Amino acid sequence: MENQIEIISDVYQTGNDIQQTIELVSVRKFMILSLITFGLYDLWWNYRAWQFIERYKKPGISPAFRTVFGIFYLYSLFRQILNMAKEKGYHSTYSTPVLFIFILLLEIISAFSPYLILLSVIEIFLFIPPFKALNYIIRHMAYVTVVEQESFNTRQIILLVLGIIAWICFPFIFIVN
Repeated sequence: MENQIEIISDVYQTGNDIQQTIELVSVRKFMILSLITFGLYDLWWNYRAWQFIERYKKPGISPAFRTVFGIFYLYSLFRQILNMAKEKGYHSTYSTPVLFIFILLLEIISAFSPYLILLSVIEIFLFIPPFKALNYIIRHMAYVTVVEQESFNTRQIILLVLGIIAWICFPFIFIVN
Protein backbone atom coordinates (compact mmCIF):
# COMPACT_ATOMS: atom_id res chain seq x y z
CA MET A 1 0.00 0.00 0.00
CA GLU A 2 2.69 2.47 -0.83
CA ASN A 3 1.25 5.27 -2.96
CA GLN A 4 -2.21 3.96 -3.76
CA ILE A 5 -3.98 6.09 -1.14
CA GLU A 6 -3.08 9.39 -2.81
CA ILE A 7 -4.06 8.16 -6.26
CA ILE A 8 -7.43 6.90 -5.09
CA SER A 9 -8.21 10.06 -3.14
CA ASP A 10 -7.41 12.21 -6.19
CA VAL A 11 -9.80 10.18 -8.33
CA TYR A 12 -12.65 10.35 -5.86
CA GLN A 13 -12.21 13.90 -4.63
CA THR A 14 -12.14 15.39 -8.10
CA GLY A 15 -14.79 13.10 -9.54
CA ASN A 16 -12.35 12.44 -12.38
CA ASP A 17 -13.20 9.52 -14.67
CA ILE A 18 -9.55 8.82 -15.49
CA GLN A 19 -8.55 5.21 -14.95
CA GLN A 20 -5.74 4.97 -12.40
CA THR A 21 -3.28 2.11 -12.01
CA ILE A 22 -2.33 1.19 -8.47
CA GLU A 23 0.28 -1.28 -7.27
CA LEU A 24 -0.74 -3.34 -4.26
CA VAL A 25 1.59 -5.18 -1.94
CA SER A 26 0.88 -8.92 -1.91
CA VAL A 27 0.20 -10.83 1.30
CA ARG A 28 3.57 -12.55 0.95
CA LYS A 29 5.42 -9.21 0.69
CA PHE A 30 3.42 -7.82 3.59
CA MET A 31 4.45 -10.80 5.72
CA ILE A 32 8.11 -10.52 4.71
CA LEU A 33 8.22 -6.78 5.39
CA SER A 34 6.43 -7.21 8.72
CA LEU A 35 8.63 -10.08 9.86
CA ILE A 36 11.95 -8.53 8.86
CA THR A 37 11.05 -5.16 10.44
CA PHE A 38 9.86 -6.70 13.74
CA GLY A 39 6.32 -5.55 12.96
CA LEU A 40 7.20 -1.93 12.16
CA TYR A 41 5.75 -2.35 8.67
CA ASP A 42 2.44 -3.13 10.39
CA LEU A 43 2.54 0.41 11.81
CA TRP A 44 3.14 1.83 8.35
CA TRP A 45 0.23 -0.20 6.97
CA ASN A 46 -1.91 0.93 9.93
CA TYR A 47 -1.14 4.57 9.10
CA ARG A 48 -1.89 4.11 5.40
CA ALA A 49 -5.13 2.26 6.19
CA TRP A 50 -6.25 5.16 8.41
CA GLN A 51 -5.37 7.59 5.61
CA PHE A 52 -7.55 5.57 3.27
CA ILE A 53 -10.47 5.61 5.73
CA GLU A 54 -10.02 9.32 6.34
CA ARG A 55 -10.14 10.14 2.65
CA TYR A 56 -12.81 7.65 1.65
CA LYS A 57 -15.11 7.38 4.66
CA LYS A 58 -14.33 9.72 7.59
CA PRO A 59 -12.81 13.08 6.71
CA GLY A 60 -11.27 14.90 9.64
CA ILE A 61 -9.78 11.98 11.57
CA SER A 62 -6.05 12.02 12.24
CA PRO A 63 -4.32 8.96 10.76
CA ALA A 64 -1.05 9.81 12.53
CA PHE A 65 -2.73 10.14 15.93
CA ARG A 66 -4.66 6.91 15.42
CA THR A 67 -1.45 5.11 14.45
CA VAL A 68 0.61 6.41 17.38
CA PHE A 69 -2.17 5.40 19.76
CA GLY A 70 -2.90 2.38 17.61
CA ILE A 71 -3.85 -0.04 20.34
CA PHE A 72 -6.81 2.20 21.22
CA TYR A 73 -7.95 2.48 17.60
CA LEU A 74 -7.01 -0.88 16.11
CA TYR A 75 -10.40 -2.44 16.85
CA SER A 76 -12.12 0.42 15.05
CA LEU A 77 -9.73 0.16 12.09
CA PHE A 78 -10.31 -3.56 11.63
CA ARG A 79 -14.09 -3.16 12.01
CA GLN A 80 -14.28 -0.29 9.51
CA ILE A 81 -12.16 -2.14 6.95
CA LEU A 82 -14.39 -5.22 7.23
CA ASN A 83 -17.58 -3.15 6.94
CA MET A 84 -16.28 -1.30 3.88
CA ALA A 85 -15.18 -4.59 2.30
CA LYS A 86 -18.61 -6.14 2.92
CA GLU A 87 -20.20 -3.13 1.20
CA LYS A 88 -18.08 -3.99 -1.85
CA GLY A 89 -19.16 -7.65 -1.78
CA TYR A 90 -16.34 -9.20 0.25
CA HIS A 91 -17.36 -12.73 1.23
CA SER A 92 -14.54 -13.60 3.65
CA THR A 93 -14.83 -12.50 7.23
CA TYR A 94 -12.81 -12.21 10.41
CA SER A 95 -13.63 -11.62 14.03
CA THR A 96 -12.55 -8.11 14.92
CA PRO A 97 -12.83 -8.75 18.70
CA VAL A 98 -10.73 -11.93 18.49
CA LEU A 99 -8.00 -10.26 16.40
CA PHE A 100 -7.92 -7.27 18.71
CA ILE A 101 -7.81 -9.35 21.92
CA PHE A 102 -4.96 -11.51 20.62
CA ILE A 103 -2.97 -8.46 19.51
CA LEU A 104 -3.56 -6.77 22.85
CA LEU A 105 -2.45 -9.89 24.75
CA LEU A 106 0.68 -10.26 22.62
CA GLU A 107 1.55 -6.60 23.20
CA ILE A 108 1.13 -6.94 26.95
CA ILE A 109 3.12 -10.18 27.15
CA SER A 110 5.96 -8.91 24.97
CA ALA A 111 6.31 -5.78 27.10
CA PHE A 112 7.50 -7.82 30.07
CA SER A 113 10.75 -9.12 28.66
CA PRO A 114 13.01 -8.66 25.65
CA TYR A 115 12.92 -12.45 25.31
CA LEU A 116 9.17 -12.35 24.80
CA ILE A 117 9.31 -9.66 22.11
CA LEU A 118 9.60 -12.44 19.55
CA LEU A 119 6.00 -13.33 20.41
CA SER A 120 4.96 -10.09 18.79
CA VAL A 121 6.00 -11.63 15.46
CA ILE A 122 2.78 -13.64 15.72
CA GLU A 123 0.91 -10.34 15.26
CA ILE A 124 1.85 -10.43 11.59
CA PHE A 125 -0.64 -13.23 11.06
CA LEU A 126 -3.37 -11.30 12.89
CA PHE A 127 -3.02 -8.36 10.48
CA ILE A 128 -3.47 -10.52 7.37
CA PRO A 129 -7.31 -10.70 7.35
CA PRO A 130 -7.76 -6.88 7.51
CA PHE A 131 -4.89 -6.46 5.04
CA LYS A 132 -6.66 -8.75 2.56
CA ALA A 133 -9.97 -6.97 3.13
CA LEU A 134 -8.45 -3.55 2.44
CA ASN A 135 -6.78 -4.83 -0.71
CA TYR A 136 -10.19 -6.20 -1.76
CA ILE A 137 -11.76 -2.76 -1.26
CA ILE A 138 -9.10 -1.10 -3.38
CA ARG A 139 -9.42 -3.74 -6.10
CA HIS A 140 -13.17 -3.08 -6.32
CA MET A 141 -13.13 0.70 -6.49
CA ALA A 142 -14.30 2.43 -9.62
CA TYR A 143 -11.69 3.97 -11.94
CA VAL A 144 -8.88 1.87 -10.48
CA THR A 145 -6.79 -0.80 -12.16
CA VAL A 146 -4.83 -2.83 -9.64
CA VAL A 147 -1.46 -4.41 -10.33
CA GLU A 148 0.39 -6.60 -7.85
CA GLN A 149 3.70 -5.00 -6.97
CA GLU A 150 6.28 -7.26 -8.62
CA SER A 151 9.39 -6.21 -6.71
CA PHE A 152 10.26 -4.30 -3.58
CA ASN A 153 10.53 -0.55 -4.06
CA THR A 154 13.41 1.56 -2.71
CA ARG A 155 11.75 2.35 0.64
CA GLN A 156 10.89 -1.29 1.17
CA ILE A 157 14.46 -2.36 0.36
CA ILE A 158 15.80 0.15 2.89
CA LEU A 159 13.38 -1.24 5.48
CA LEU A 160 14.47 -4.78 4.67
CA VAL A 161 18.18 -3.91 5.02
CA LEU A 162 17.58 -2.15 8.35
CA GLY A 163 15.42 -5.04 9.52
CA ILE A 164 18.07 -7.61 8.61
CA ILE A 165 20.66 -5.58 10.52
CA ALA A 166 18.29 -5.51 13.51
CA TRP A 167 17.79 -9.30 13.33
CA ILE A 168 21.57 -9.77 13.23
CA CYS A 169 22.01 -7.49 16.26
CA PHE A 170 19.06 -8.96 18.18
CA PRO A 171 20.97 -11.91 19.75
CA PHE A 172 23.63 -9.53 21.06
CA ILE A 173 21.04 -7.86 23.27
CA PHE A 174 20.82 -11.07 25.24
CA ILE A 175 24.57 -11.57 25.36
CA VAL A 176 25.08 -8.07 26.81
CA ASN A 177 22.35 -8.59 29.41
